[in-house]
Amino acid sequence: MNKLFIHQALFRILSAPVLGVMVYLLILLINNNFSELENTFSSAEVYVCIGLAFISLESMRLTLAVTEKMAQYTFYQTDELLFNW
Repeated sequence: MNKLFIHQALFRILSAPVLGVMVYLLILLINNNFSELENTFSSAEVYVCIGLAFISLESMRLTLAVTEKMAQYTFYQTDELLFNW
């Protein structure tokens, strides 16, 4: 079975910074306008958003992996019960 793209290393490395910067810019644009964007840009806040995006993406990936394992185990048990009966 092919691995999902979210389990690939390149996606895991590149997706968190992209998502973090996008979320940070969205927060800035909701609270300010384009002319004030240069004045309120803080690198520490960007790093926090990137860190939160990384934690969020990794927790979703872990949840998906656990769910896939549970579904595979449940299917195996059901299959075993049906054919050994």
